[in-house]
Amino acid sequence: MVLLLFFLLLSLPLAAQAKYEPADGAYIGAFIVNDPVVNGSITSFETFTGKKHSSYFSYAVFGQPFPVSWVTDYASKGNIVQIAFEPNNGLDEVIDGDYIREWARAARRTGAMIFLRWACEMNGSWVAWYGNPEKYKEKFRLMHHIMKEEAPNVAMVWAPNDVPNDPLNPPNYVHSYYPGDEYVDWVGIDFYGVYFHTNGAPERKPPGEKLKIVYDVYASRKPIIICEWAAAHYTNRVTPAVSCSTYCTEQMDSLYGISASRFPRLKSINWFSMNSLTQNGCNFTLTENPVVLNHYKSVISSNYFLSQPFRNVPLVKINSPSSDSVVRGVTTVSIRVDCDTPLDSVNLFLGEGKVQSFTSGTIDWDLNTASYIDGIYELRAEAYSSSGYHNYEKIKVIIDNSNQYTNVIIDDVVGTSFSLAGSWNISTSQPDRFGPYYHYSIAGNGSNKAFWNVNIPMSGNYNVYAYWSAHPNRATDAPYVIHSAMGEDTIRVNQEVNGGKWNSLGRYSFQQGDAVIELNNNANEIVIADAVRVEWSFNLPVQAEELTEVKLQVLNAVVFPNPATEQSRIRITGATGKTVKIVIYDLTGRELSEKVFPLNADGSSEFGLINSFPPSKRHQISAGVYLLEARTTDQRVITKMVLIQ
Repeated sequence: MVLLLFFLLLSLPLAAQAKYEPADGAYIGAFIVNDPVVNGSITSFETFTGKKHSSYFSYAVFGQPFPVSWVTDYASKGNIVQIAFEPNNGLDEVIDGDYIREWARAARRTGAMIFLRWACEMNGSWVAWYGNPEKYKEKFRLMHHIMKEEAPNVAMVWAPNDVPNDPLNPPNYVHSYYPGDEYVDWVGIDFYGVYFHTNGAPERKPPGEKLKIVYDVYASRKPIIICEWAAAHYTNRVTPAVSCSTYCTEQMDSLYGISASRFPRLKSINWFSMNSLTQNGCNFTLTENPVVLNHYKSVISSNYFLSQPFRNVPLVKINSPSSDSVVRGVTTVSIRVDCDTPLDSVNLFLGEGKVQSFTSGTIDWDLNTASYIDGIYELRAEAYSSSGYHNYEKIKVIIDNSNQYTNVIIDDVVGTSFSLAGSWNISTSQPDRFGPYYHYSIAGNGSNKAFWNVNIPMSGNYNVYAYWSAHPNRATDAPYVIHSAMGEDTIRVNQEVNGGKWNSLGRYSFQQGDAVIELNNNANEIVIADAVRVEWSFNLPVQAEELTEVKLQVLNAVVFPNPATEQSRIRITGATGKTVKIVIYDLTGRELSEKVFPLNADGSSEFGLINSFPPSKRHQISAGVYLLEARTTDQRVITKMVLIQ
């Protein structure tokens, strides 16, 4: 019977090793941001506790930018970073879009080993995402999907609270919120030892009993993390207030002291070191009570509690060239991959094509750009580990063997390249600005103007971008006026959104010399004058992801005979504004024609393709492939069309 049982145990499938899961031992971590003694200093905290910790955590609010500063600081010291990411306005605002995608990309760019504790304690009525298990699971799966695509360095952590846990009431039942093994990397739990409940009743349950709520259900499939816990050593929940240091140290013993034997797949324990007497009547700090601190030092001193994280997800760094570099001829690509498990491969891509594969994590390879058409390319390095996990880094490089590329940025610093007319104010209130400040003007009749004077070194086509800080009090129709060889073109943009990044205003033909970009206050609210950028266009089609879709159909993209007739027509639907501009390019990017057509009230328009060309140019159009661009004030789309004789 014993032999049979032995073989049965051998036949059971072993749980896969999760991201960053150590084979032996457990991580120790802490929340120290509000510790009144160390004030967030990792160095001070580890001096007090006598041991390097492997993990630290803090909180992030959904809707705010990724917390690059503190995540980078924690990661730079070799720690796992746990982020409690909280949708405080509820789950309805959690949708797949630019915000969360950029948040995830920022997480990847830090290179940090990240535990993402998404919308934790969902079984508690004190959080805004409580009460709808099905919606919660849907949003958790969405977050997993986005992180898998954009941030492979992120491990998804599902973490309820230990209370309430009522099987007869799904909103309060822990397991009704579980999104499924496919979407969860680590299973977590939050709980506290408070000595007294808020009603004065004693609270003495051992931490192991609280942990078992998730451990006994999921530990055979997932590593377990106590995302945050602590035991009070002083409480004012009763009168008079009580010192309970012995209770605190006993709670430590009954968790750290038995974790290796009773909970071998408990792989991370994180203490919440904060004096929260004013918030919930408990002091949980490790540093304010010498008895508690010394006992904590003792219970974590075992080598079982790890100081160094285990990295089984590759960290990929492209050290050279740097992002946005202009490269010509032969350039050295330098890549470093850091991983604690052997690498299977490192693949290098330029644009859509794979250019080289490697098996080493130290790569210095000469890339000959001579065979590539000048343009802007994505350089991407993907590393695959024997652990089954992968990661990547990608940068933008500009191949410019013809030595034509230029990229000019003009910030709103009054001088030879930037000037103002009328009444403008300087502000630093919004962080998503370019440079130290930006200028703003209240809405008006257009008499307040900002001018960016750009020196164009060579005649040709250029992409024009604008940068602004977004806010609900901004104009939704801020008018940028581009003065180019094509004349004046007014582009109205919505400055309530898309702050903190370069926003395309279009591609324009400029003559050598000075070009002017203007912004005025003929708008419905405050307009922001920050930076503009003018970049040489390599005459390549605009990438689809850079465009906002406008429903455009070429019913028949064939023109015949030559000269063309009106048999071929263009139909526009779903457009905004009063007019649509149609621009025709050949495949070199040379502009052949530009014409504005009125839109109907429903945003539609229909006209003959031949009408897009001025009469003087119609005889010059020959058979071939062309690009047709349709543009309104805030929409653009490009489509190919084939003309035959």
